Amino acid sequence: MKRRLVIKGDVVHDIGFRLFLYEQAEVLDIAEFQARNVERAVEVLVGGDEAEVAKFVEFVEQERPERADVEDIETEEYEGKIKPIDRFAQSFMLAQMGKFVNIGMEMLATEKAIKKDTGKMLEKQDSLLEKQDETLSEVKGLREDLKSYMEERFERIEHEISVIKEKIGVF
Repeated sequence: MKRRLVIKGDVVHDIGFRLFLYEQAEVLDIAEFQARNVERAVEVLVGGDEAEVAKFVEFVEQERPERADVEDIETEEYEGKIKPIDRFAQSFMLAQMGKFVNIGMEMLATEKAIKKDTGKMLEKQDSLLEKQDETLSEVKGLREDLKSYMEERFERIEHEISVIKEKIGVF
């Protein structure tokens, strides 16, 4: 018995749907199996013992991977050729490995960009630290100037107070 299933929905790609279906096909000992992503759908071809295929179709109608959003499932008889499940597994795993390579390359590119940005940030930080040191030196200089000015003022005020006290006769 052979069946073609088309699982349609907004979220049926990039959530592990084909792997989810493949694993169940393995559990049910399905002999022939193929699954591929098509526009807003997953197309599944399944062939083998009538009872096993019927169980698989029932599973597809009742179960979903987490985060899947399925709107409709079309099921029809299929007369064409279907690859053995082992061949699907091999080609599927190779395709997934290809995705991992691409993801790895993207991660490396991102890491390089982050290192470059980090280098720029460290340069800016060094520049800010230099400016901070300059500002601190300036503040210390102003503080010393203010301190000596205030000391002079206080001495003059104390002198003027003592002169006033002398004139009014207060000691």
